[in-house]
Parts: sequence; C-alpha cells; structure tokens
Amino acid sequence: MHWNIRAPSLVITLIAFLFTPSRSLMLMTAIFFVSYSVKNSSFLSCLTLASTSTSLNRNRWMRQIGR
Repeated sequence: MHWNIRAPSLVITLIAFLFTPSRSLMLMTAIFFVSYSVKNSSFLSCLTLASTSTSLNRNRWMRQIGR
C-alpha cells in the first residue's frame, strides 16, 4: 500500500471537488485521480460505467430538482 502516493491525489481530488463549478468536470477529475491511484482495470471500468450513467441521468435529475 503506497499511501504516500495515494494521499496527495486524494487531496487534489478534494480540492477539485470544492473548487470546480462543473459537476461533470468534477466527476472526471475524481475518476482520473482514483484510477491513477488504484490502477485497477475492473475498478476503472465500473467507474466509467457509473459516470456515463450518471451523466445520462443528470438532465432528468435536474428537471426533477427544478420543480
């Protein structure tokens, strides 16, 4: 376990979460840093599936929240 490598990427991901206005860009940076830290192909594919499904469902959620 290389926590000394994994911890700065988590800190950068948290900073990106706090300071990025766009929700999709936030998701992309989080997926990038998590995949960079973990380097697991199955985990990355699950994250990619989750990100695509959330980006597809985001407009529906925004319409429901708008009401």
